[in-house]
Amino acid sequence: MTSGYVLHQSNPAPNPVINSGFTYIDSLQGNGSFVNNGNGSGTFGNPAFNSIYYLSPAVDQPATWGTFNCRTASVENGIPVVFLQSLTANFSYDNTTCTVSFSATGGLGGAGNAYSYTITSPLGSIASTGTLNPNQTVNYTGAIAGNYSVVIGDGACSQSYTFDASGCATPCLPVTVNTTINACAGTGVLLQGALQTQPGTYTDSLLTALGCDSVIITQLNFLPAIPLVQQNVHICSGGSYTLNGNTYTQPGAYLDTLTSAQGCDSVILTNLQYTPLITHLVSQTICSGGMYNFNGTQLLNEGIYTDTLSGVGGCDSVIILALYINPPTLNSFAVSICEGESYAFGGNSYAQSGVYTDTLTDQNGCDSLSQLELSVTTCAGDVEISNILTPNGDGQNDTWKIDNPNQISGCTVTIYNRWGQPLYETKDYQNEWDGTKNNEALPDGVYFYSIECGEKTYQGAINLLRLKK
Repeated sequence: MTSGYVLHQSNPAPNPVINSGFTYIDSLQGNGSFVNNGNGSGTFGNPAFNSIYYLSPAVDQPATWGTFNCRTASVENGIPVVFLQSLTANFSYDNTTCTVSFSATGGLGGAGNAYSYTITSPLGSIASTGTLNPNQTVNYTGAIAGNYSVVIGDGACSQSYTFDASGCATPCLPVTVNTTINACAGTGVLLQGALQTQPGTYTDSLLTALGCDSVIITQLNFLPAIPLVQQNVHICSGGSYTLNGNTYTQPGAYLDTLTSAQGCDSVILTNLQYTPLITHLVSQTICSGGMYNFNGTQLLNEGIYTDTLSGVGGCDSVIILALYINPPTLNSFAVSICEGESYAFGGNSYAQSGVYTDTLTDQNGCDSLSQLELSVTTCAGDVEISNILTPNGDGQNDTWKIDNPNQISGCTVTIYNRWGQPLYETKDYQNEWDGTKNNEALPDGVYFYSIECGEKTYQGAINLLRLKK
């Protein structure tokens, strides 16, 4: 089979897409042959095949034939095939600017792929390589006298071109450059194709953009090593220290690497320490109702207080105050007198039942309270009846008392409220009434009692006062 591929039973011809596997090649069987009639038809010598159609490089209808310039796949059973147009390059050279310009169409690039190109200098070395898309223009300046070659390819087909730069108006000239490098100690510099770690003179030969030799002579020096710097830093408790963008809040040793003016590393070792927190403990006692001035704050209540001051070095010092309050001393006592009598207390004379208070000063300069619980009783013969009741659990007048309850044994004892309603009644009173009715506490106030003993009756008032201990 020559100058064409045979597609079996495919009409109309499909549009070929690279690597899509749009159809398959049929190869000749045995010793048969294919006859091209020039009109899109033909016959196989092997009768095992029927009608066949031909796909031209232009991917048009079967009746149009074209010239095959390159193949993209081997002709085998089951191999997908793509037919290409010829790769065509547009090529021009400007001797004034020593610049060649070229672009390409067709081939694999025409189906969406990029072309590759290689430019070889007159010295036989590769001057430039790269890729270009269809219809993209590449410009290259070749100023070395002689012939350059340019090869443009797409992986299947390729085209070669040459241009002569012998008459270039601006040929390149060799250049010699002297330079000095001052490197940091412990580093290396890539010279003469190797990493150099010793001072000296090194020569490198490079190609300029125009392809000419450029000689670089480098004097390599190494800066002296920067010694380790140590510093001691004190910070306040709870504070921080910042160096080289790092912030440290805990005591310890820290290494930081800085860059010197010459661009070399310098290392600083920082020993970070806390300045101790100064704490003062103060204990103070005041009288009840007094106040204490604590650094400008008036304190009235007992408790623990703290205040922070600025100490030496700008660090805080803490004052802790334990404030105690001396409660007033309370001395309570009870006195019972008969009606018509009086009792002297705190410079005054009292003849009525009640609780009386006198304020004194103790050894600490604080108030001391003396409390009198005075009970005025009816002394009828040898029966003494209290007119005060203070059920506060202090053991004094917690119940309404009759001096000798056996003297009224069998008598009816009744207690009334101010509206005459009976609250309590018994014929065997043993000093047990505690100011309640049905086990519920009665409010403070004046209550009345009646003791009926046959022809003799005792009556009077009871002052109910629920005093705190």
